[in-house]
Amino acid sequence: MRWRALAYKYDFRTDTNNRIIADVRSTLGDRLDDADDEQRKAARTVAQYLAHLRLRPAWSKWLFEAGAIPGLPLFLAWAWAKGLFRTGDQMRTVGGVRMVFRDRFKINPEIFLIPDELASAPVETRPLKGGFLLGRDVRRTLRLFTSAVKLATPFPSQLALKCAVDLSKVRGALTGLVPVWVTVYWEFSCAVTFIAAALRQDGIETYNVMHGDKNFFAKAAFFEVTRCYCWDVYYVDLFQRGHVRADFRVFQNPAFRLSSNEVARERESTPIGVGLMVPALVTLSANPREAMRLMGMIADACNIVAAACEISVRPHPLYGEDFYVLRPKLNGAVRISKADSEGPRAFILNHALLIGTNSTMLLEAAHLGRKVVLLSTAVTAEAGMHPYLHRHPNVFRSSIADLMSTIVRVANIGDESLVSVTKKN
Repeated sequence: MRWRALAYKYDFRTDTNNRIIADVRSTLGDRLDDADDEQRKAARTVAQYLAHLRLRPAWSKWLFEAGAIPGLPLFLAWAWAKGLFRTGDQMRTVGGVRMVFRDRFKINPEIFLIPDELASAPVETRPLKGGFLLGRDVRRTLRLFTSAVKLATPFPSQLALKCAVDLSKVRGALTGLVPVWVTVYWEFSCAVTFIAAALRQDGIETYNVMHGDKNFFAKAAFFEVTRCYCWDVYYVDLFQRGHVRADFRVFQNPAFRLSSNEVARERESTPIGVGLMVPALVTLSANPREAMRLMGMIADACNIVAAACEISVRPHPLYGEDFYVLRPKLNGAVRISKADSEGPRAFILNHALLIGTNSTMLLEAAHLGRKVVLLSTAVTAEAGMHPYLHRHPNVFRSSIADLMSTIVRVANIGDESLVSVTKKN
């Protein structure tokens, strides 16, 4: 519900994101590189927030601000009182703490990676939950609010409230622990720099770990953490183009290689069939009606394929609204893969060809040697020029109109029967 109300407008065009980033940088200027840590991190928090505002409609910003104006002082008072009345915690020193979202960790634990160079330290996994604020956290929040007002930042109350709420969850997750570092997976959060600054005051380093495929996007610009772990230098370049400040380190995603058990399984049986990751409507068209029409064309292609070979469709476990548009258009021969019975890894390994718009699962499939078809639309045309993904010879691009012919050309599974069914249709 909250994400729907935020109503982010996802625009993948490089020129749009470049313009947003350039405008924000022009507004804040040298403050983004101030030698004073506190001043710089406050400016960078504001900068990322300004980029976020450019991606939201006016009604959403006014709606949240109307709630945040009274909500900010009430939350600060409540969270500070909780901190005051906490009983003494028995503290335990650990190497690091992995911060996870409880529900997402249940569905996709594999995205919350610990880079190899950190894995030797004792690591605790803690879900973010309702917590508390210390007195210094309240003061930090009020300083951020004051800085935002001085910088003429629109809608400053919701920024301060967002940062305070997220920091309180971190405090709750760290209860009883004294870590050297924490790993977070929040490059899209405008609170990450604020939280990193608060933890730095406690002697804790903040390491952001890349957890999903990325394109050049203003929403992930300007943040600052101690370290930023990326899958490839390609992603380091994307972050640096967005003026992110961190010690960048490249690490290997273990999901990009087959385990010994998976290698043995591949030798015993050959995967067959086609798997579709249901694309988000916003990746099909900026026009909702056109997006629904294109989703119908994808459904038609699935129905044709189902007459010749096995095809499975996998909805995103967190964004069911896209699947609700596709589902009524599919015939009974198309198998629906459910997240609770078939994990993302199994879905990839069970199919010879994977289809979708840009996604982490498609990138993983490409690394694992599966054939991948990226759907190219007006929205994702530039995102489709993804050099890190397209360096793989098993990755192909296709318009939605040409999807059937692309499957016939690429799949090498049931080609003759698929061609005959395609001609009939």
